[in-house]
Amino acid sequence: MKTVSDNPYSLWVETVRPRGRSRAVLVAEGSPSEICAGGSCENGKLRDFFHKHYSSCRSQAGWPESVIAGRWTYEGDYWFGLFQGVRWVTPEDWVPVQGAWRVEGLTATPDEAGYCLAVQKARDYIRAGDIYQVNIARLWQGSFTGSAEALFSRMKETSPAPCAAWIRTPEFSYLSASPELFLHWSEDRVATEPIKGTRPRGGDAAEDARLLSELCQSPKERAELLMITDLERSDLGQFCCYGSVRVESFAEVRSFAQVHHLVSTVSGEVRAGVAPWDLLLGCFPGGSITGAPKKRAMEIIRELETRPRGVFCGSAGFFAPGFSHFNISIRTMEIGREGVLQFGAGSGITHDSDARQEYLETEHKASGVLQALTGG
Repeated sequence: MKTVSDNPYSLWVETVRPRGRSRAVLVAEGSPSEICAGGSCENGKLRDFFHKHYSSCRSQAGWPESVIAGRWTYEGDYWFGLFQGVRWVTPEDWVPVQGAWRVEGLTATPDEAGYCLAVQKARDYIRAGDIYQVNIARLWQGSFTGSAEALFSRMKETSPAPCAAWIRTPEFSYLSASPELFLHWSEDRVATEPIKGTRPRGGDAAEDARLLSELCQSPKERAELLMITDLERSDLGQFCCYGSVRVESFAEVRSFAQVHHLVSTVSGEVRAGVAPWDLLLGCFPGGSITGAPKKRAMEIIRELETRPRGVFCGSAGFFAPGFSHFNISIRTMEIGREGVLQFGAGSGITHDSDARQEYLETEHKASGVLQALTGG
């Protein structure tokens, strides 16, 4: 057990090894040598920052020694730093952090009635032919005091996840137990792993098996995943060599502490001359947390959701020559300088959606974060 560090900056980003599938973790401690922060209207400044520093990032034996790392919110606000002298460890090297925290006034918006109404309006758009599906979210907000790093340690205990990440700055703390990969770039190949289809874990082995079977046999869940898998093929196709984009797996079952998911893996060979940030900005935000078609789905999200999503459904990760990784920021919370904590959970709405079941899905997805927050 370790105590909370006084260092105002730190990073922990879980990924996979270059040219492999075994787990690896990027660790950075200490102030970045330069920071770039801004909003979606300032992407030119961000591109200049990437161009200036990307070529200076060093690697040894395939492992980056310096990276550009940070996060985007769903609305496009960003924070990135140039971190030198980073280390690479395994997920098992995390040392639990000792500390206490307190959350007060935690409320979710909208409530069940408001969310079910939003689902019905989304289904109206689907019936009208505007979209095929759309992800509608609920947002939790409260007041936080105490150790954010100890809370992240608790999240890692209650909800271990392959795309977990921790970013601490003087402005915010980002805590993620994300199971979803947005983009992983190794050498000339990029992959994305959209999630669509969810069932809660059962109280015993028999119930767990029943819920998993129900997920695998659900036409609605498989159709939803198929639409988003096709969307991701199209997104990657903008930046990959013609004919190289392929679906490596479809509807693979992945089980986590609180939920079962269906996942696809889509990959492609990146065209010469494409920069990793161009690919990321061109595909952002992910199709699994917007809908299809993406542009119209995002317009409907802006209409039906009552608060900005913030870090929820954004992305966090790092850029390094030949090796970059970004998650989808689900099962993720952020705590601002003033102690305001926010996180979200959403559900994919289709023509066959039942509003009550979609509401319950948001509860299931939020359960791991709530369990960590309450110590339950």
